[in-house]
Amino acid sequence: MSIYLALGSNKGDRKAFLRAALNQLEAIADFKIVRISPIYESPALLPPLAPTEWLSPFLNLVVQGEGTSQLDPATLLKELQSIEARLGRHPGHEHWSPREIDIDILFFNDKMLKNSDLTLPHPQWTERSFVLDPLKDLNPSFKDPITQQSVLELSHRQKEHSPLWMGILNLTPDSFSDGGKYTDPGALSRQMQSLYESGCHIFDFGAESTRAKATPLTSHEELERLRPALQIYKEIFASQWDRPLLSIDTRHPQTALELAKDFNLDIVNDVGGLRDPLWFEFLKNSTCDYVLMHSQSIPADPSEKLPEDIDPLCYLRKWFTDKMQLFADHSLSLDRLILDPGIGFGKSALQSLKILKNIHQLHDLNQRILIGHSRKSFMNSFSSASFAERDPETVAMSLFLCRQGVDILRVHNVALHTRSHLAWNHLN
Repeated sequence: MSIYLALGSNKGDRKAFLRAALNQLEAIADFKIVRISPIYESPALLPPLAPTEWLSPFLNLVVQGEGTSQLDPATLLKELQSIEARLGRHPGHEHWSPREIDIDILFFNDKMLKNSDLTLPHPQWTERSFVLDPLKDLNPSFKDPITQQSVLELSHRQKEHSPLWMGILNLTPDSFSDGGKYTDPGALSRQMQSLYESGCHIFDFGAESTRAKATPLTSHEELERLRPALQIYKEIFASQWDRPLLSIDTRHPQTALELAKDFNLDIVNDVGGLRDPLWFEFLKNSTCDYVLMHSQSIPADPSEKLPEDIDPLCYLRKWFTDKMQLFADHSLSLDRLILDPGIGFGKSALQSLKILKNIHQLHDLNQRILIGHSRKSFMNSFSSASFAERDPETVAMSLFLCRQGVDILRVHNVALHTRSHLAWNHLN
């Protein structure tokens, strides 16, 4: 019996309260946690004329759980209210005021219920981005039992839509903006801690530069760079309940196959776009998500671009549709597929800008979308800043892409993005 719960906290040590609530959920008889979404930060929902001190941002997540046939909604509700009370929330607290913990039942299997104590499904779940965004990370194709719209469709329509922030961790000596910066273990460890503290949801480790004229690596060479870095990640985060998701940026399925033996990979980010059929063997024997990126060549070759006289969005739609069919032909769930149009890879600056301006047009493919635009060379047409100094331009585009409903934004400076996004979201 599938159960989804929404948890939020905007008072005191918010992460500590979420962690304590999860620990107590584990102790409920006839209930077990299956998966926990990433944590999202969002403005508090407030009524008109609310006191200023109530303006405290929430940390939110969604829990996917399983209940036995002995568990019913009323019993679960009482258990959740007991957890709230033990963590400091009492029945007399003012509605909408800051709270240590808030736990709502979103869905209890396919049950529909309405009484004075509980309504199922939760009556406001389709209107709240802080529910829709984490829920779609767990189950993108989950459908509203009433309208049959997917949670992915619903999340894309929210003006307060929040993306997952994917932090770039280049282990290369020759990347265009930060090559050589994290080849030292100490510097890499400090950067991981910094990313975590800034609210980074995904660590994307890359060992091979894809810039023009970069030297290609073999899978063996790539593994020599990746293994030590992933070991540091494992030592720091493996036992943490809120660990950042682990992604490897590689075009070599052999690399993923080897690393999966020792590390819990959450995402593989294939800049090669399924060029190697060995990816299907890897995906059939794993549960991780797969980022499908379009490129004309790897490393990027400035002479190999899409023709100027074609619509890049129409081209990408056809390319993605064909690859999605390949996924289905290999009996792989499309819930695991994330689409990346490959900004700057085989596209002119004008084509890249057109894709970014109109990325919402690809939402009818009903797949999550990732954009990697951070500090890239297409900005040369309007920015004279060096690659390493292009974070302001990147943030401006990122906030536009949030309004376009992009699901994952791959960026270098996560801290600047999370701070800017939270401020921006208070104006929505």
